[in-house]
Amino acid sequence: MTQKNITILSMCAVVLGAVFVNEVIVKTGRSDQDRAVASFGERFEPNQIKWEHELAQTVSKDAKAKTLLGSKPNLQDRLLFEVFEGRYEAKLEQGQIQKISLLQNQAPLELKTESFMNEYGTLLKTYDSYAVTNVDARNESVQLKNKAGDSVGLLKIERDDQGRVLNIEIQ
Repeated sequence: MTQKNITILSMCAVVLGAVFVNEVIVKTGRSDQDRAVASFGERFEPNQIKWEHELAQTVSKDAKAKTLLGSKPNLQDRLLFEVFEGRYEAKLEQGQIQKISLLQNQAPLELKTESFMNEYGTLLKTYDSYAVTNVDARNESVQLKNKAGDSVGLLKIERDDQGRVLNIEIQ
């Protein structure tokens, strides 16, 4: 045989040997350690199970136990995190919103004044009726009135050139 044929056969034998070692030796050594759900400790350790049962009994007996129970968001949270999607910050004074401003690096949102005032106007100031007094492309004013029709406040909405809300200020 020529030296070229011997070299080719030797290389094929090395490759076949590596494949055999990989399939037979390496993979059979790992088969009993198959992947499972990751955990930080034993799942069925008797002391752990006993501790969990004792904790559950303690919490169920104590009505004032510190547990994390979900609660419905209030109207202010719904405004800031549902309507404004967390893109705006609010300045509060005595529980009422005084100013809502767009956060840096956030895209402004569109807002219809009528629906905003009907649903969330009570968060801004105490009033009985309102009237939109000044409307242009970038600024909008809403006059807040009491039952007698006297002015009790002014809501100013500043918008960008596309009509999206940048700031809302209550005076």
